[in-house]
Amino acid sequence: MSRYRRNLKPKPKIYFFVEGETESVFFKALKKEFRLTSSHTIKILNNGSGNLLEKTLKQLKESSKYPVDSQTKIFIIFDRDNDNKNKCLKMIKDASKKGIKIGLSNISFEVWLLAHYKYMNQSMQNEKNLENELSKQLGSKYKKADPEQIKSIISDNKVCDAIKNTDSINKINEYTIDEQCTNIGMLL
Repeated sequence: MSRYRRNLKPKPKIYFFVEGETESVFFKALKKEFRLTSSHTIKILNNGSGNLLEKTLKQLKESSKYPVDSQTKIFIIFDRDNDNKNKCLKMIKDASKKGIKIGLSNISFEVWLLAHYKYMNQSMQNEKNLENELSKQLGSKYKKADPEQIKSIISDNKVCDAIKNTDSINKINEYTIDEQCTNIGMLL
């Protein structure tokens, strides 16, 4: 028999619109690990180009699966890759005006994943070095978007470590966007 609960506010919905498969797997694992029942991960683009803000807004408008109210939190998560600096900064500014938060990692999402194990700074590493270091930390070859590896990365409350380990690279602005950076921890 279930208990009747009065005066409970519904949890705000949280939508993570993600660019790639690794981000999708990460936020789905995060939902499970931290029992974020009102969060949803929606993949909007896979390693392509285009305005992610426009794609997100279009998907929200056209789909009844993602109802939005005043309590809804919307995040767009992507890698800068080789995207134009000014294009990224404009999208961050435009998203902010609409109440949407941007989670960005430069050069790749693996900057954020590696931060679960070690302190990160602005010295730019290439993607291959990031993956090699992740392999070393995992004790096996890192495979992008592998659910078991992602689960291992976020286990044992390492997300809190990652937030601390990205403290010096979590500001995204015109001066830092060309350096190694990630603000995923600030969003979490």
